[in-house]
Amino acid sequence: MHGSRLLVANSKGHGTRPNATDGPGPRSSQEHEGSSQRTGYTLARLRGTFTVATVANADAATLAPLTDRVARMNRWDSPPTAASYPPIRHVIYVINENRTYDQMLGDLADGDTSLLYFDRSVTPNHHALAERFGIFDRFLVNAEVRPDGHDWSTAAYTTDYLQRTVPSNYGGKSRSYDYEGTNRGRVPESDDDVNAPACGYPWDAAVRKRITLRNYGEFVIGTDLDAKRVPHRYMGNKPALRANTCDSFPGFNMNITNQRRADVWISELKAFDRAGTMPQLMIVRLPNDHTSGASARAPTPKAAVADNDLALGRMVEGCRKHNSGRAVRCSWSKTKLRTAPTT
Repeated sequence: MHGSRLLVANSKGHGTRPNATDGPGPRSSQEHEGSSQRTGYTLARLRGTFTVATVANADAATLAPLTDRVARMNRWDSPPTAASYPPIRHVIYVINENRTYDQMLGDLADGDTSLLYFDRSVTPNHHALAERFGIFDRFLVNAEVRPDGHDWSTAAYTTDYLQRTVPSNYGGKSRSYDYEGTNRGRVPESDDDVNAPACGYPWDAAVRKRITLRNYGEFVIGTDLDAKRVPHRYMGNKPALRANTCDSFPGFNMNITNQRRADVWISELKAFDRAGTMPQLMIVRLPNDHTSGASARAPTPKAAVADNDLALGRMVEGCRKHNSGRAVRCSWSKTKLRTAPTT
């Protein structure tokens, strides 16, 4: 407040825009080369705004219609509708890494083909799933980078702490990465995670509702033995995950292929089939479509994304082949597994 004026500072200003021509990306093999200093990098596009409003001392008659307008736009004035859920017994939630809708599926529905990096020649299984079952081409969130992307994906929310500290972390200001269950590189004492949203994550909701759960690679800690072997143990770093995490499924390590991850997951799927049971919620992280850019001795961006696509296809095919129907049914039966180039 300054006199009769209301002064508003917005750190994100008008937001970001597509960066196909001047940003880092697989098209130029520069996705991780000095990205924090490049003006085309997503976080570097944020420009703050400063707004001056003259309604600070407005009377009730002036403010009331403005309040009503906000309520209508957010549908706060509409009564909640009764929840209606489809008869789904099992959910397999697969989380990919750091790709936009248009980069992967810009050639479908309401996409932008000028932003497409990985078309159906690289991602045949992603395309087949989208075309056969459904696609959320109007489901929009404002995640700029990996930390808020993971929180949007696992909590449908990002915290005030995350929004305030991610620019410092990505700007190389020595702030630790605190956004996937650890704080300053450690699991916080008493599980008092500075970045945890108030309502928790889907695994917390599953525990509250007594829904059986199995986690593969999301919010885990562990030590890799080497690049070619699955570590001896991975542990969930949140309370609800500690007893419900597959300890042989790697976390974020792009030196381990997603085919190894698919092997571990399909092996457990076979065991569930033999036992005639299956967790109601399975969370699976396939991180390699993050890519390593043009890093030496690393897969090319297309190869990394093709690794993700093949792993996803194998998982879907595994549901059809290795489950007798006692635990879950899959309507993928008429679609053959497709492979993309891996070089």
